[in-house]
Amino acid sequence: MSKIFILLAFMSLLFPGFGQTTDSLKKYVEHLTIHNSFSGQIAIVQGGRLLFSTTAGFRDVESKKPISMDDVFRIGSISKTYTAALIFKLIEKGKLNAKTTLDNFFPEVANSKRITIEMMIRHRSGIRSYTEQMDYPEYHTQLKNSEQIVKKIETYPPEFDPGAQYKYSNSNYLLLALIAEKVMKKSYCELLTELIFRSNKLKNTFCDDLCIRRVIPSFYHIGDSIIPSTITASSVAKGAGNICANASDVALFYQRLFDGKIIKPTSLSDMVTFENNVGAGIFQVPFYNRKGYGHGGKIDAFRSYAIYFPDDGLSLAIVSNVENDFDLNDILIGLLSIWYGIPYSFPEFQTVNFSASDAEYYIGEYTSNEIPLSIDIFLKNQQIYAQATGQAAFPLKMEDVEKFSFKQAGIVLEFKDLRDGKYQGFILRQGGYTFHFIRK
Repeated sequence: MSKIFILLAFMSLLFPGFGQTTDSLKKYVEHLTIHNSFSGQIAIVQGGRLLFSTTAGFRDVESKKPISMDDVFRIGSISKTYTAALIFKLIEKGKLNAKTTLDNFFPEVANSKRITIEMMIRHRSGIRSYTEQMDYPEYHTQLKNSEQIVKKIETYPPEFDPGAQYKYSNSNYLLLALIAEKVMKKSYCELLTELIFRSNKLKNTFCDDLCIRRVIPSFYHIGDSIIPSTITASSVAKGAGNICANASDVALFYQRLFDGKIIKPTSLSDMVTFENNVGAGIFQVPFYNRKGYGHGGKIDAFRSYAIYFPDDGLSLAIVSNVENDFDLNDILIGLLSIWYGIPYSFPEFQTVNFSASDAEYYIGEYTSNEIPLSIDIFLKNQQIYAQATGQAAFPLKMEDVEKFSFKQAGIVLEFKDLRDGKYQGFILRQGGYTFHFIRK
């Protein structure tokens, strides 16, 4: 994608039969692909049968080798549904109890005597997420031992009292995977393979180092550039995001989970007991009058989503190896709308260009007293870019006249204090942190 696009809409009413539906799905994916808005796989499974699958984009951008349905992707936090299923299986075997407390395994974690397995699996432990800490970018590609992350978690003050509220935390699922290893005296990956992958014929699903060896590359599509992603170490993502699979296997896993082939009906009932749409390793996802259960994922430049509709016995999975400016959730809405015959607007893409006079309001060098970093805002090919000290430049998408974003990194810039035709500063928001910058 050579430029950033703004989404416009035109109506394309779709009321097709099955054959027309699959044709419309393919046309929709082709439409996204033409505009460099999707690269990956899509699969729809019902009754254990693959009803629809398609691919788009390249597994290797340089060689232009196309993606096949046999290629595997990192599925990020969808892995948590697998980890939750594994924990329920261990509870069924009598190896764990939902009320078992964390101090039996990691007594140095704050509040460990009051934190239960159930709280962790539902993100109600109050344990801070290691992926949201400032030092995470320094080690996420390097650590070879998950226990090193536990040492970091043991230093975190609690975010809230155990059970008091919900907050998503990858620390919960890393610890759950390590607990499974301790009680079974096998690796997390061995347990998944023995208890879930092999028995459910998930032949294109892998974890740990085998995942890293089998997975295709992922890329960031930033302005004119395609940048290879770094690779998060499997030990860093253990339990929380270290599974790889193709879309067909992900959709089949969800199908078999809800068919009662992986955990018992009583366990499944516990898994889908929701509080504010949050279950155990799964979320409630409404779509018009339908109720779905699913989870999304993001790791490196991979993005993914899986959803199951119990009333239809249908599961859908999307996996992508390119992080770009088009939200995967928007793609999911389009796919589901077409599948269920709901009137849907195909996206149309139009470039937004800045003139030199328009850009003058923003361009310049900005510094902060809060972090040792300066950011240069400049115009390139009629597009506003930002570049921090010693880092690559990235394009900014205009949300409104004073607000720009770079979704790939979760960055929002809010310009302020317009004087003499120039903004005098901006607020940078990223990952829950806020920093103030002023024009130099």
